[in-house]
This record gives sequence, C-alpha cells and structure tokens, in this order.
Amino acid sequence: MGLRKPGRASDCSPTVIPVCLSHPTIWATLLVAIWLAAVSPGMGGQPEPAAPSTVLFDTKSPLPDGECEAALGSKSGWAAVPEDNVTHRFQADAVAMNDRLIVVLRGQGRWAEVYARTAAGPKRHVLLSPITAAGQQPAALASVRILENNPGAVMLAATFTAAGGGMCSATYRLAAGQMIVEVRPGEGTGRLLVRRSAAFVVVPDFFGNDMVFHVRTSAKHGRLRLPAENFFVTLSDKGNAQVMCVWPSRKQQATALFGSHFEGPRKITGCEIEAVKDKSIWVAVLEGSKLWHEQTISAEDAKRDLVLDWKPPFSAKWRADLLAGDGGARSWYFRNLDGAGQLPPEAGDSPPVCCLEAGRAVLRLDRGPRTVPSAWHYPAPLLAYAMDRDRATPLTTFCPMDVLRNTLGVGPCQYILQTEGLATEATPDNVMTWVEKQFSRKKEKKEAEEIRRQLDEMVKHIGHAQARIGQYGRLAEEVRELCKADAGLGDRAAATLNHIAVGLQQTAAAAEKLLPADRAAPLVARVIGLVGKADGAAQCQRLGAAVRAIGAGQDATLSNCRMAVRWLRQSAAMIAEEDPRGAELARAVQARADQFLAGSEKQGR
Repeated sequence: MGLRKPGRASDCSPTVIPVCLSHPTIWATLLVAIWLAAVSPGMGGQPEPAAPSTVLFDTKSPLPDGECEAALGSKSGWAAVPEDNVTHRFQADAVAMNDRLIVVLRGQGRWAEVYARTAAGPKRHVLLSPITAAGQQPAALASVRILENNPGAVMLAATFTAAGGGMCSATYRLAAGQMIVEVRPGEGTGRLLVRRSAAFVVVPDFFGNDMVFHVRTSAKHGRLRLPAENFFVTLSDKGNAQVMCVWPSRKQQATALFGSHFEGPRKITGCEIEAVKDKSIWVAVLEGSKLWHEQTISAEDAKRDLVLDWKPPFSAKWRADLLAGDGGARSWYFRNLDGAGQLPPEAGDSPPVCCLEAGRAVLRLDRGPRTVPSAWHYPAPLLAYAMDRDRATPLTTFCPMDVLRNTLGVGPCQYILQTEGLATEATPDNVMTWVEKQFSRKKEKKEAEEIRRQLDEMVKHIGHAQARIGQYGRLAEEVRELCKADAGLGDRAAATLNHIAVGLQQTAAAAEKLLPADRAAPLVARVIGLVGKADGAAQCQRLGAAVRAIGAGQDATLSNCRMAVRWLRQSAAMIAEEDPRGAELARAVQARADQFLAGSEKQGR
C-alpha cells in the first residue's frame, strides 16, 4: 500500500499542519500570553474572545426565541463569568464563545445551539441534542454546571428532562481556536441528534469511492443507516457550509434523518450518532464561501472536455464525486496541472479525470482507466469539495482532514492501515522515499544491507495487503451463495444484497489479476542492482514511481472493498428491520459482514 503515517518527512500528504494549529501542548503554553495580549472590550463593555481564546457568558435575561444572531452580536446586558469560576449559577442562558464558534444553552431550551462567527455576524448552523436510549428527545433543560472555564476551553455539563420522563445528559466543550464542539454523552443518553438541514451526506473514502446520500435517496420511515465507521460530512447552505461528525468507535451507528413528504419538499433534517457514555463525539462546523459545489452532468457532458462553472476558491486537495443512484459514486481528486499544491498521480490515472488547468476546473469523464461505466445514468449530480489541505492552503482555512487529525489524531494513511489491520512503516511510499534519499545522498553503499531489509519488508507488506483483498473476494462469494440459496423466499432482499456482493467481487477480482506482489519483487531486485551505479538516483526514482503505483492500486482496492462491506452490512440491517420475508437472509449477511469487519479491527489494535 502507498501509505505513510503522518509526522514523517515522507508523509503521503506532503502538507504538515502548522504546529500552532494542531499540537495541544503548544496551545497550552501560548494561551495565557495570547489572552493577556489580545482580549479587548467588546460591545456593551464585554470582553470579546481573541484568536485563540474562549469566554463564558451569562446572558442574565433569556435570549429571544428562535435564532438570535442579533442578540449574540450585541451581548447587551450580559455578564462574563470570571476565568476559573466554576461555581457560577446562571440567571438565564449560558453562552460559550471562541474566535470561531458560539455555543448556546438556553435556560428553557432542549439542545445546544452552535453558531459560526462570520464577518457578517453570528450564523446558526447546528442543534445538538442528547436522546435517550428509548428515542425520547429532551423536553427542557434541567441544570447547567461549569466543568472548565479558562481562555483555553469552556466545558458545560447539561442535564435535560426527557419528553417521556426520565433524564439524559451531555457535556459540551469548546476549545480556543477550534471549529469543533466536543460532546460527551452522559447518563441516560443513547444517541446524539445533530439537527442540520443538508443537501448531501457524504461518507468519504480517502483512496476509493465515496458514498453520497441526498433527498432522492430511498429511506423507509425517514431513516437511513450510513456506512460510516468514524465520520461523515454534511453539505449545506448552498455551498457555504459543511458539518463533520467524528466518533471514536467503529461500532457506533450513524443514521441520516429525512423529513416527511407531508411537511413539504423532502429534505435531510439531520443525523443521529450512537452514544457511548463519556466517549466524545466531535461536531465541526466549517463555514465559508464556496466550500463545495454541485453541478448537473448530462450524457453529452460525459463525452467531452467539460469546463465546470466553478473553480476552487482556495488551494486544497479538492475531491469530485459523480453520483449514481442510492449512495453510489465515482470519486477522484482534482489534479492541479498548473503546479501549485500539485498532487502525486494516482495509479493508472493519466490523464486525470478531473484537473485544474489555466485557472479552470475541467472534467474529462471519457479519459483514463477510472472512467464511469457506459451505462451510468444521466443526468447525474457532480459534487466538488475540499477534502484536505495542501502546501498552499491558508492557515485559517480548515478541511475535513484537519478535523480528523485534531480529533482521532490520525491522517488518512494511518486510518486505512489501522482499519485493515495493516499498520506498518513498510509501505511502498515510506520505504521508497527512504531508499531514494540514500541514493540521492550517495549513501546507498553504506546502507545497502538496510536497503535490502526495508525492501524485503515492503514486499511482504504488499503481499499481506493482497491477501486481504483476496479475503474480500471470498466474502463476496459467501454472500452470493447465501443470496442464491434464499432466492424466491426474499427476492428483494436477495437481489439487493447480491448486487452489492457482485460489485465487491468484481473489485477484488480486478486487483487479483494484477498480481502486485509478483510485480513488486522484480522491481525491488532492480533497485538493489542500482547500488553503486552512477545514475542510480535517477533510475531509483523511476522504479520508485512504479512501486508506489502498486501501493496506490492496493489503497484504492482496499478502500472500495471496505466501503462495499460497510454498505452491505447497513443494507442488510435495514432489510432485517423492514422486510419480514428477507429478514432471515439479511440477518445472516449482516452477521457475516460484522464478523469480517471485526476481524480487521482486532488485527489493527
């Protein structure tokens, strides 16, 4: 696999987030100085949080009903709760602020309201509400306690009375400089409700194809299980907002919620995430102009070079998703042919399907090996969004990968290695980067033994990755056999699950034909043969590109296979709940998928 762990000079993402944005120790040492130097009186004589810092307020009288942007901007009559005071009793509503977000807990409210701080003033984005295990939503806020109150962070513990009786609780923490609210479910809480109208819910897959759900996605009873293991992203506000939710355990279930047809046009109204007591769920609000773009692609567009009616508003690693039916998509990264922040080429992806050239965003769906099938249904929505930063991304701009790094503490490379039980330093990208440095520094003779050892470990890793792909293929065969045996009893269930299994089988079979482990060994032998040669460095780089292509192909295959099994599991679970005829088959398939994914999780620990 062509993956690297973040933090090395040879990270697969050449960008390193500046330490001031990501390292908690640096935050701790700088906050007091920043606070003393930067906090200044705001409107009404109240302190304004500078960058970065947090401030806690008591509004002293209830905020206006509904959205209260004007009141949050003026702070008229409010009182700042002194730093380190954790015994304050609120007279009205509690408001925590940093330089990016505002969190409001109303004395008579049922949730935490999250506002983004924009140049035009506060703007409400999300409502965060604990829900009981029985599905009861809060009726009223019973109490608020301060757990933390300093320039570095504010944490509030809220207890709610549930609509059907009982209690549920959660803590909300806002840290300086962050666009993330950390929610820790407490007693009585079974799920966290993230209320936010959205146009799309994206389950990103860093190296393979995303899954994307929208208002036309089939969802019985207004609920759709998401094939998300640790995170998803919602796209809203006509391109100007993203909300990303992250949680620690791959066993926690996430569900998208859809509004009823009787309430007007159907829409995504929010999402629910299964809660684990005292285990954090992070909700990030990414707000800004043109963070994502939607454009309809026609059948004619797919046959020509199409210049999109959009171009990236800032430099980043932009992702493109061409949507199929219920959740399916084909995904690519935009290649910057103008040079700035340019990404390395993907395996076999030349020329690129999506590229940035001469200041334009160009789509070429009929180019390269990763084109869409000829039977693709058009017109089809195309989404573009920034997945990760590159070297030229502004320091004040955050992307979903920043959120993942600042919450789970991993980048995409570590994440896929851990989920597949393949965590190692001996990836093609890591090893070849190190080997190339030895050649470029004329140290390859001195390090010849270590070069051989690392290359040997790399070939073993490639073989392990290929064996894992083979396991996916065998799982697909098992599922197809189950569906074949059940055909006629639960025709809809068998057809739905068999269709997913066929796609999984085809993905794994395509990788099996490439025999990358066999291709790697001769390349490695040629690299070893370069030791001591005058032009060894240049030739090593060319061979390194070929080895990296093998790793990149395995990355994409493993990502697509894992996403297919996750979707297989969730589809089976929904069928088991909704279709009595196919329930037995669905439960058998779900159990097999659960067992398969749990196996890789144990290996990755």
